[in-house]
Amino acid sequence: MQKDKVNDRQTSAIDVYLSRAFRFLVIAPTAVAMYSAVAYTISYFVGTYRSVSFVGLVAFDITNLIYLAIALYFLFTGCDKDGFIDSRKFRLHKIFVGIGILVQWNFTAYLIPAKEFWAWGPFFALFIVFFFDSKLAHFVIVGLTLSTIVSYFLKPSLFVPRTDEYFLPDVTFRIAHLFMSMVFIYTIVRLGEKYLIHELEKYANLDPLTKLLNRRCLNTYMQDACKKAKRSGEPLSVMIMDIDDFKKVNDTYGHECGDEILKMVALEVSTGVKPGDIVFRWGGEEIFVILKTDEKQAVQVAERIRSSIENCPVNYKDSVKVSVTVTIGVSAYTEGATIQSIFDDVDNKLYYGKRHGKNRVVSRI
Repeated sequence: MQKDKVNDRQTSAIDVYLSRAFRFLVIAPTAVAMYSAVAYTISYFVGTYRSVSFVGLVAFDITNLIYLAIALYFLFTGCDKDGFIDSRKFRLHKIFVGIGILVQWNFTAYLIPAKEFWAWGPFFALFIVFFFDSKLAHFVIVGLTLSTIVSYFLKPSLFVPRTDEYFLPDVTFRIAHLFMSMVFIYTIVRLGEKYLIHELEKYANLDPLTKLLNRRCLNTYMQDACKKAKRSGEPLSVMIMDIDDFKKVNDTYGHECGDEILKMVALEVSTGVKPGDIVFRWGGEEIFVILKTDEKQAVQVAERIRSSIENCPVNYKDSVKVSVTVTIGVSAYTEGATIQSIFDDVDNKLYYGKRHGKNRVVSRI
């Protein structure tokens, strides 16, 4: 286990996606808003929309300028020097987008004397799809729906067709259109949030060789485990193991054999712990495990795994049996311990074992 500090940033798949899509998520709704403001203003002065209130149009333009200023603020301050989104500012940006969509919808609906403007509701809701956030979807869809209902009383021409023999089916179709469109949009958001992002997360956090969780998500799991242990008083231990003389294996038999050794060790560790324990490939030939047990039981588990690996040689290419051993450090969570202190403690025990004969479990120095 390398003597570096634990990285405080634990980026998830959604973090990476949003960091790449952030500029689009800021610019797209802002660009549409500014386009509509410019288009309505020009139309007013050339006489196309003279029925629009001048005061209302000015208020609309001022609102869009404020919208632009806020969007530019998020655009230039929303990411850090590494290109990752500031989570607090991104939450504020989502709130801003949700409110902006509702304001834009209502301003536009009441400014434009269009009898079929109701049909544009789903278009406004589409701006939330790329966030894959069901809470935001709830807010915007419910807001747009309520706004449409209110418009029935304030400006019936926005929604109600002419009274003729087709009145009832026409109204029914319009209601069905809005309802099904909103349901469809929400379904896209929910499925994307629940399945697409979940699969991205799973893919991003798995080591392709050993199929263990990788280092990038370890800190997140450790934080959750320590919080739970502190809150509930349940035991928590960790262990870090290193394959002894792994470089010699690679130099003697090749990296392909080394990969087979890594897969064997990963399998022995995964099957040697309880289902609730979490196994990570720390990097290279090191494996880290979070165990929901006390130190005594953790040492017993570590010793069982050590013995199993020692007695489980890899039959490489059906021609040679390659045996390896592991050295394991074990540490238990204690009240007041930090994640970094836990890492440092178990790391020291691992290297103590390495310096004193290898192929052993160390829980005390």
